[in-house]
Amino acid sequence: MYVWDLRTSTNAPVTGTRIWTYAVLSDASDNVAVELGGSLLITHSPHILLETGAPEINQGDILRLQWDDYMVDDASGTDDAYIRLYASATAGRTTVASLEADLIGAGGLENTYVINSDDGTATGTITSIREDSSNAFSWDTSTTFFSMPEGTYSIYAAIGADATFVDNTAGEVSEGPNTLTVKSATGTTPHMLMGPNRMRASAGDTLTFEVLVQTDGETATAVTAALNLPDGVSVVNSTSPFTDLGLIYSIGGTVLEDTTIGTQVRFSKTGTAQTIGSTATPVGLASFQVVVDAGATGTVVIGVDDTEAAISISGRSVPLRGTTGMSTKSARIQRVARGRLTATVMLEGRAPPLGNGDHESLLDIHLRIPGSTMDITDTYFIAANDDRSASSDTVEVLTTESGALTLVSIPAGRYVLTVKDSSHISGRTDTLTIRDGESIFLTSADGLFSSDVRGDASFLLDQNGRMLKGGDASGDNEIDEDDVNVIDAAWGTDNSKTRFAYADLNNDNRVGVEDLAAAISNISNATGLGAPPVYKSLVLPQQAGQTPDRVWIHTPPEQEWLAGRTVDLTFWVPEVEDLAAYELVVPFDPMQAEPVSDDNDLGVGDAFRSNPLGAFSRVSRQGDRLELASARRGQVWSLTGPAALARVRLRLFQDGFPQVLTGTTVRLLSTEYATRDLDLAQDATDVALPTEFVLGPNYPNPFNPSTTIPFRIPAAFGRQDFPVRLDIFNSLGQRVRSLIDGPRSAGYYRAHWDGRDDSGHAISSGLYFFRLTAAERTATGKMLLVE
Repeated sequence: MYVWDLRTSTNAPVTGTRIWTYAVLSDASDNVAVELGGSLLITHSPHILLETGAPEINQGDILRLQWDDYMVDDASGTDDAYIRLYASATAGRTTVASLEADLIGAGGLENTYVINSDDGTATGTITSIREDSSNAFSWDTSTTFFSMPEGTYSIYAAIGADATFVDNTAGEVSEGPNTLTVKSATGTTPHMLMGPNRMRASAGDTLTFEVLVQTDGETATAVTAALNLPDGVSVVNSTSPFTDLGLIYSIGGTVLEDTTIGTQVRFSKTGTAQTIGSTATPVGLASFQVVVDAGATGTVVIGVDDTEAAISISGRSVPLRGTTGMSTKSARIQRVARGRLTATVMLEGRAPPLGNGDHESLLDIHLRIPGSTMDITDTYFIAANDDRSASSDTVEVLTTESGALTLVSIPAGRYVLTVKDSSHISGRTDTLTIRDGESIFLTSADGLFSSDVRGDASFLLDQNGRMLKGGDASGDNEIDEDDVNVIDAAWGTDNSKTRFAYADLNNDNRVGVEDLAAAISNISNATGLGAPPVYKSLVLPQQAGQTPDRVWIHTPPEQEWLAGRTVDLTFWVPEVEDLAAYELVVPFDPMQAEPVSDDNDLGVGDAFRSNPLGAFSRVSRQGDRLELASARRGQVWSLTGPAALARVRLRLFQDGFPQVLTGTTVRLLSTEYATRDLDLAQDATDVALPTEFVLGPNYPNPFNPSTTIPFRIPAAFGRQDFPVRLDIFNSLGQRVRSLIDGPRSAGYYRAHWDGRDDSGHAISSGLYFFRLTAAERTATGKMLLVE
């Protein structure tokens, strides 16, 4: 699978354009195959979401605003839209045009200001904010040219294709979650202050601050910033937390200190005496970043230390400090809880008369950006909600007996929520918008929807969008004849049967007609489809004999390794220590198997998923091999434990394990860049061996003149060869043909019968039986030869 992300594409089609998709397959011999996939009508639905609320401020405070944006097509070929921020005395505005009409100086109500303009008007100098810019802006509410008047304002963010916002009909507006109160200024401009110094933030937010300095017209030879960090925030890169902005002592200046001591970050710089900034325009000394910790609420202060922070004024023997006349302004962070969502998820078949009314289940939770099939990977969200850490790539949440589902610590943004139970197809919401401190309750028309064949929301599910449709016993997120076959195979009360728990829809510890009735009633294109599934790989515990100095393969147990089928493989190492990067080379032979996709999202495993800074990954196909590499970002985190390195989906062109894969190699790198080379474990090929002794039905049946009989010999029979017989009998019990009589090992087999006896003579039409004997196990089947 390949994911085309229009959010990051540098060349997106113009809206309204119909394009055709093709798949092109080529090999090292310049053989090329082309497959037409169909057409797509590209449309663009711009949006912007103002994520942060605004605290109460005074004139002169520097306020941090944060948003999420998406437009792509700005009709100028750059695919990089324009953003404006507004403060208006009128709430409830929904169009860019209404904001622009009431700007100061525009002749309307004149109660609206452009935040990213130096004088609050459209004619002032506007700081350019683009779609690819940072999604945060520090608003200085009092500058040389303009001071925000006292009052109460609604804050807006707008996105549009036109830099002047004159042609703004295609733009979109987002209003902040609360109003902003601006009070009169207090005191004079401090000598040292933080910018921004007023903000709301939640767990996981990375906040960037600048230390701003002005010397009241005097010259200074050195500046030392010493800032005390409160509980609930952590500095990024504590070893060297600051970035010199290069605006103070830019020529010949020397950085004397850039470090963290306990809970204090310090930066000191000296240079030739100069006047720094002014009371109207302080100048940036250096910047640093902090991350808001999980679980923290309430207001905290990053304060300028009165005794350690200092400015060395020329001609003074004692540096200016908080205790000797230096004025300062600290940064106040109002920490708020992240978003919260509650819903009721009922399961068809659990309510009377089929069940006992208990809807408790461990649901798969997929929270995705609209249009994506990839779950968000926010570590705070996962840690706060995942009730079963034994599975990766999927958050699993335990619901209550009534089906109540609660999700917390949701980062601000726009999402589609998909929920999935092991015996039911998934349900999905329409697009949800949630911001810090907000709670969403899914009820009625805001509930869960069924999906059409494209995965889009279709109709509201039963019980006002609360009940998932039952019958997905096979686990493929569709309800069809495969599920009926699974229920049939699991029939009864023997919970050791394959997929028994999945087939037991009503959770009564018995698979019976109740489960069958619920499943078969949902076989329909209108009801039997779930939202697009995602990969879900289990955390891989080391098994006996799986040595840590080899690469192993994990696969879903229900896969069949037969020509024409696709199989999913996870390459993994049972134990790594201090892993910082790795490279995996997977060879393939077009005669044995081919990768279905070398897409970056599907190729690289989740070994570095827990790194807060993420990882860089790449996948490339070089001739007859797939090369996958990944490296953790930063220097603090490394992996110790089992490591899932890569996931590859193969299309098989022959039965059994592709022997070319035994040439797979891995190179591991530690944080000290020490290398460790591994090969594929010899026993890793056992994943392709059947787990059950099965004699399948022949096909075609009825037949003339030939047919195929599939059978499986499980690995449980042992690794050595053992006698196997496959005989054909007529209706009188007389053997007419021996198809197989000799040693065979564990694996998948298909025997072909041409309708002739052992002497090579064609036999007459009628009913025939076939019997397979292997390792003292016997199975039989019947078939019909027609004229």
